[in-house]
Amino acid sequence: MKRLFQNFFHTLRHYRASSLLNIVGMAVAFSAFYVILTQARWGLGYNQDIADADRICVMVQPSFMTEGKYVPILARPMAEELCKSTPCVESYGVAHFNNRGGNRYYVKNGDEVRSFEVEIQQFTMGALSVFGIEFEQGTIDDLQKPEAIAVSSSFAHEHRLTVGDRISSSPTGEPAESFIAAIWADKFQPNSSLGTMKALSNIGDRCIDDWGEQSFAYFVKLHSADDITAANESFIQQFRESLKTQTDDSAIIENYVASRAVSLLPFADLYYRNDVEYKSMVSDSGSRVTDITLVAVSVLIIIIALINFINFFFALVPARVRSVNTYKVFGTPRSTLVLNFIVESVGLVVLSLLLAAVIVMLFARSSAIELLSAPIDPSINRSIIVLTLAVALGGAVVGSIYPAFYITSFQPALALKGSFGTTAAGRHLRNLLIGVQFTISLALIICAIFIKL
Repeated sequence: MKRLFQNFFHTLRHYRASSLLNIVGMAVAFSAFYVILTQARWGLGYNQDIADADRICVMVQPSFMTEGKYVPILARPMAEELCKSTPCVESYGVAHFNNRGGNRYYVKNGDEVRSFEVEIQQFTMGALSVFGIEFEQGTIDDLQKPEAIAVSSSFAHEHRLTVGDRISSSPTGEPAESFIAAIWADKFQPNSSLGTMKALSNIGDRCIDDWGEQSFAYFVKLHSADDITAANESFIQQFRESLKTQTDDSAIIENYVASRAVSLLPFADLYYRNDVEYKSMVSDSGSRVTDITLVAVSVLIIIIALINFINFFFALVPARVRSVNTYKVFGTPRSTLVLNFIVESVGLVVLSLLLAAVIVMLFARSSAIELLSAPIDPSINRSIIVLTLAVALGGAVVGSIYPAFYITSFQPALALKGSFGTTAAGRHLRNLLIGVQFTISLALIICAIFIKL
């Protein structure tokens, strides 16, 4: 093993230019692979990690203004009646995910007044059940008290808040207008509608009987993900039965059902839907095409890096074949020589990964980080780190096996007599690799243009 490392460092010293180019090129590729995948994973996994996400839906109606689009806001009396009368509905409630930046609040403890800024979201108790919000301190009953609010455990820790703290909008901290009644457990991923939520209050029965106030976003948890069709049919049937008490004209009934009937849309799909107006109340927005293209770009970058790595290897064949065959003349087994090249490749990749980590850290501290909506913090993206390491090290091993066998395949006497020349097969392989590399580079440019468009 010691001999293997000695050979590796000897190669670094002897072929400095090619080794440096290899390390820098792969480092840029690995860092780009990691950063791009963090952004793609943000969108592709949005709201997917919420417990029972496949059973959660949002209630919508056809848009008044735009044909073919929906609005996720309803009058509470209608939504309440529909949910109560639909057997496949397990729980339901109102939740508004507005993130406008929030207001400034103050907490007074003795002579100390602390402040924080937060947007207090509005929930009904049923919505807490829909999303599986669990309290570390306090209970759901505590949140139903007048002026009660709940905060996330991370927000409470950050601002030193505890259950019972009185909250005021006055810089003096008095008079107290609300209090912290509960603290919920942080279990939602940042790439979710609940991931950035820091505080919530109980909307209670506000507008519960007001048919004219259509501004409430209702979420429903079904008993099964397969119940969405049955729920939609139930809603339509309830619409028909309600209208029959007002008119016998079937044409009017069917026209109203088609234009105003409530239906359910899967919550986990909202992020990519572009047919929902006022979507900011229920979910962020993204482009599936862009995220899939980003995944394709990251794969192409890795392929280019590995092809470049192999090309560098073959470019050094004429320079290295003499030393390789000298070892063979002195009795070094071919398997040992092949292992030397594999260790050399893995060593170059490890150095590239270390440099890639530095590049990512510098990128995170630069203004370019604003181009991303996803955090590139390693603690949040452990799975992508593992994938990057697996791709890098696996690619190093796989990509070095054929070149290693190729460079150790020549007859020792041929190289030592000085008559060695690259074979036709070797030239064809290099031309093929360069052609593939060039084609993939063009594909990358095309993908980038599509993202821009």
